[in-house]
Amino acid sequence: MLTAIGSILLLAALIVSRIRLHPLLALLIVSIAVGLAAGMDADSVVKAMINGAGETLGAVGIIIPLDATLCASATNEASR
Repeated sequence: MLTAIGSILLLAALIVSRIRLHPLLALLIVSIAVGLAAGMDADSVVKAMINGAGETLGAVGIIIPLDATLCASATNEASR
């Protein structure tokens, strides 16, 4: 529980502080730190991040091109 609270505070600090990291980069840094703090070795942390990102991007990778196509189609229709 303490690790979860600490990771949330670290994530918020990285995004809001003077450093102002991009949220995705801050999330990656915090994910690595939490994995290492939980006792995972570095190889396991990297594999978990790659697998998780691959599943997420695979699902989102279908939705974004469809949305872009629909928006472009609607924009072309509106400009006629």
